[in-house]
Amino acid sequence: MSTEPAAGTRRPEHIGVYRVLDTLGEGGMGTVYLAEQKEPVRRRVALKVIKLGMDSKAVLTRFEAERRALAMMEHSCIATVFDAGLTEQGQPFFAMEYVKGIPITDYCDQNKLSLQQRIELFQKVCSGVQHAHLKGVMHRDLKPSNVLVTLQDGKPTPKIIDFGLAKATDHHLVEATLYTEQGQVIGTPEYMSPEQAGLGGLDVDTRTDVYSLGVLLYELLVGELPFSRQALRTAGLLEMQRVIREQEPVKPSTKITTVGDAAGSHAAARSMDARELQKRLRGDLDWIVLKALEKDRTRRYETALELAADLGRHLSFEPVLASPPSVGYRVKKFVRRYRVQCAAAAIVFVAIVGGGIGTYLGFAAASARASEIALLLQNERAANEKNRIYADVTRLAEARAIEETLYPAFPDKVQAMRDWLTNNGEPLAARLPELQAALTELRGKALPRSDAEQKIRRESHPRFPELQRRQSELAQESDTARRSDLREQIATIESEIAVAGWEFTEAGDSYLHRTLTRLVNELQVFTGERGKVAEVRTRLVEAEGVRQKTVHDHRKSWTAARTAISASDGASASRLYEHFLLQPQTGLVPIGMDRESKLWEFVHLASGSPCRVCPTRDEATGRVVPNGDMGIVFVLLPAGTLPVEDGEKAMPRNRVRLDPFFLGKYEMTQRQWLRLAGDNPSNSKNQDGAAALPVQAVSWFDWEELLRHQGFVLPSELQWEYGCRAGTTTPWWCGEDEESLKGKENVDLKGGDAVRLMSVGSLAPNPFGLYNVSGNLSEWCLDDYGEYGIERSGDGLRPRGEGSSLRVIRGGLFVSGAAYAQSGFRSGNSPTLRNGYLGARPARTFRL
Repeated sequence: MSTEPAAGTRRPEHIGVYRVLDTLGEGGMGTVYLAEQKEPVRRRVALKVIKLGMDSKAVLTRFEAERRALAMMEHSCIATVFDAGLTEQGQPFFAMEYVKGIPITDYCDQNKLSLQQRIELFQKVCSGVQHAHLKGVMHRDLKPSNVLVTLQDGKPTPKIIDFGLAKATDHHLVEATLYTEQGQVIGTPEYMSPEQAGLGGLDVDTRTDVYSLGVLLYELLVGELPFSRQALRTAGLLEMQRVIREQEPVKPSTKITTVGDAAGSHAAARSMDARELQKRLRGDLDWIVLKALEKDRTRRYETALELAADLGRHLSFEPVLASPPSVGYRVKKFVRRYRVQCAAAAIVFVAIVGGGIGTYLGFAAASARASEIALLLQNERAANEKNRIYADVTRLAEARAIEETLYPAFPDKVQAMRDWLTNNGEPLAARLPELQAALTELRGKALPRSDAEQKIRRESHPRFPELQRRQSELAQESDTARRSDLREQIATIESEIAVAGWEFTEAGDSYLHRTLTRLVNELQVFTGERGKVAEVRTRLVEAEGVRQKTVHDHRKSWTAARTAISASDGASASRLYEHFLLQPQTGLVPIGMDRESKLWEFVHLASGSPCRVCPTRDEATGRVVPNGDMGIVFVLLPAGTLPVEDGEKAMPRNRVRLDPFFLGKYEMTQRQWLRLAGDNPSNSKNQDGAAALPVQAVSWFDWEELLRHQGFVLPSELQWEYGCRAGTTTPWWCGEDEESLKGKENVDLKGGDAVRLMSVGSLAPNPFGLYNVSGNLSEWCLDDYGEYGIERSGDGLRPRGEGSSLRVIRGGLFVSGAAYAQSGFRSGNSPTLRNGYLGARPARTFRL
């Protein structure tokens, strides 16, 4: 790969939270930079910036499925993927473990490793690939540049990079790699399996990686590829596909005799001469390599583990599974390749041979052929079922990723939900009984053991104590997101323990059993009464009815609100909502204008108790009277300009124009969170039904997920400050000094009330009618924590990745002093933080 940027391009100084240090390489897929991350941990990473002419959001959505599986992988031979995001230009980037190594083929040649040393190093690569396959992830682009060797504790260790990226980017390897980047042809086709080189490369499973491993092994042993780069470079697309799919590679021991003078240099790099190299390759290694390179994947090694195990048998001088193809198999291959000539020869032969002999031979051939066909059909059915199982693993991961996009439960998601149920949820649920039956049948082939033996093996498994701890945690956990994570962890551990109780004589059966056991366990959770399929069905019903419940059933309220907001006379809010045309907002219902702020207020039905979802107003003041049953109350804030100054950095003052948006009148309450999330993680919990304490101890990630599922967001930092200031310019929205906070905000004032958490709506509202906005609890904002000055107009949000990995926290709290309650005070913390001092108020953009 080139180490300099393409002409006319400039290496960026920063990408997201990463400071770019150098360019590591550039190719057809993108550019790789060496970068430094400082927070929350200091480390160097490799940043791959993808150059794709497609919707980057779709790229990241596909990558989410891969990243979930990658996050579960913990193997010394697999480079970790840390993060994913978008550059300022909208290009996807992936942050990966920086591996300071060289391609495995270069390392072996430079250090003149013997065949045995090369095989032992290659076995470690197989171990990493096997680990990924057990997690349901295929690489799809294994080649020397994606297998780097680095020294750990003085020992060479291979590191597989770019796991999952080929699929995540929808990288069409055949077509993409035929083109040059600065005159350089990328060598991927040489390592591509026949099925991957087919039409679209769709019909692939884990055995496609086994084939690529076979090519890599061929190159490590011989120093040459099965099909030369030059031949594939000069061939057109169709000819290249034909070679990969149809042309048989020559044996490694034969290949070394065809390369002329290069044979000597290849042999020297393996610490031997050419004659000895040919001798060492002849026999076991020939057949092991060719078995991995079988065009018919049903004849390949089923797993990377089988390939590594056969190499181990060779090194231990034991019989290997690979063997020369039988005469019958070679005849079938010959007939298939020359079917027309064979047919003609058969006609001539039949014409010459006598009728009686022909009849006898025809009968015998027909009988043998019938038996052969029956056996082939039986093997084909078994192979097809295995392929379906491996495909189900990928399908489940993809179904999980797509399900995350089916929010909120609004009418525009109805068709997507129906499609998901039809194409993903229901087929997977229907497959579960078949998979359970296949698992039972497979276990019938295992070595026999009594129930008592199974129980002993289960309880003696090293992860059994962990399983018990996780089950105990699940019984006590109230946080919905955490419970979901625990259920998935338990299913994974259960699968490992269950697998340990069974032994098979065939390595392929062992691998299939592990895969099938885990798949069945995960599908039971996925399709169960609390699983994702049931959730989407419930969500679909909500999406089909929400427009009726919130818009059509409240048409008069929406008409009144629209008329009042667009009015041009009297004391209406028209001066605040200038040139603003209100449209009905799915999920919300108008509850009138606040007398004091002159701003309109709305309630979210789904977050309230069905009997008292709409709060009442005090007759004297006209203020909303908060209670534990009400839904989230939003204030429609008008457009405005916010003067911005970062007191910490003494940044110059800027002015940012904000569009109208909805902001929570109160901090979100515990009962509202409970109704939406199914749990209450707070430290100080409501003791009576009338109280409305704010929800606490929720991480930024959990806030973002819950609000996104409802069609809400956390407010941007500027939106929060705009709502807090409510048009004021003083240090505190209520005045110039700390004394102004008394009776207005719940903070720790000397000589004030006892420090305690208050119910929402306590004390006095600010000029926008918002309560506890800079006291009671500090509140999460949407932005990364960074400097002011680069916010965009409209929503006031800074481009993601321009700050640190911390998230913004705004507002004082009940145990802090007055200084922390200033409208401009800001801080940041880890988005994983959960404590009793953090809450939030939801926001929502205006939807047309």
